[in-house]
Amino acid sequence: MLILIRSIKGILSETEIADNYNIIVIEVGGIGFELKTSMTAAAELPVVGETVKLYSYLHVREDILELYGFIEKDEMDIFIRLISVSGVGPKKALPILSALTPAQLTAAVNKEEPALITRAKGVGLQLAKKIVLELKGKLSAYTGSTTAPTQQSVGAIEALTALGYSQNEASAAINSIDNSLSVEEQVKAALQVLFKTK
Repeated sequence: MLILIRSIKGILSETEIADNYNIIVIEVGGIGFELKTSMTAAAELPVVGETVKLYSYLHVREDILELYGFIEKDEMDIFIRLISVSGVGPKKALPILSALTPAQLTAAVNKEEPALITRAKGVGLQLAKKIVLELKGKLSAYTGSTTAPTQQSVGAIEALTALGYSQNEASAAINSIDNSLSVEEQVKAALQVLFKTK
């Protein structure tokens, strides 16, 4: 029997940063639902104790059921596209969505720039090329208003990782701000975002 849980709305009761993703708990009617989210989505969550609504995808394996949560429907749709690629399961898809927004990933795929996808932790060039090959032309709906990463953004991410933040934390923070700013301005703005999520 196919079970679909398309969205969850409730009180955000817990949030925890894992290695390549974020884990949150949403309480609905006395039940706490655990969801894994990208770092990009985590940066947009309200504070613990407030109401939140996430789009969700239930990943079914032989031994476990796992819920994945998304602030934007586009992110959920592109997550489903990603895990359709052989070799890209949810544990690879979330780091990709932590490093690139749906619009950035679309640009990287359609412009055949797999090197941009290797920004995601655990994604090598061969797998990135496979993602480009299998998804080229299938992501046109996710153009958004955000373009591919700028040189300033890449520099800002490198500066944040030098300060001790993980690649995923840095990418999520940079993706949430104006990428036309200078490297210094992006780092300052990203630090403010990161302080708020601590």
